Amino acid sequence: MLLQENQRVRSKIPTAFESLMGPHVTKVDRRLEPGLSKLSWTSLNIQEYVQEVYSVLGELELLMDRAHDLMEFRIDAVLKEMSTTKLCQLPEDEPWLCDAFLENTQVGAEKGQKCSYSKTYLIGYVIQHSILPFDHFL
Repeated sequence: MLLQENQRVRSKIPTAFESLMGPHVTKVDRRLEPGLSKLSWTSLNIQEYVQEVYSVLGELELLMDRAHDLMEFRIDAVLKEMSTTKLCQLPEDEPWLCDAFLENTQVGAEKGQKCSYSKTYLIGYVIQHSILPFDHFL
């Protein structure tokens, strides 16, 4: 049961987060190790061991849920919004002269650049300030 819970929680870690979660997975491994090498099922402190492992697995799962929510609702949403930014406008009714197209493209690209810069800054800010709460899990 304990090893199944371990497997279930670890399966929630996306490939993109594996290196980020490395120290946290190592913490779980350190807590599991006595049960794999030192403790027997007749040991007197087996109940404390099981509770400690479940606690650490709960922390890892909470961390993964928070990281997933951060990625899905804060970062992916901003990236999706950025992907809809138009960098150039195409004529709808009749063709433009090259100079008009160039001018419209420059204006659109400048607006897109400003939008992309502010959104990139926002993503950096979100990541920077969202990593701090994860430090207490180590």
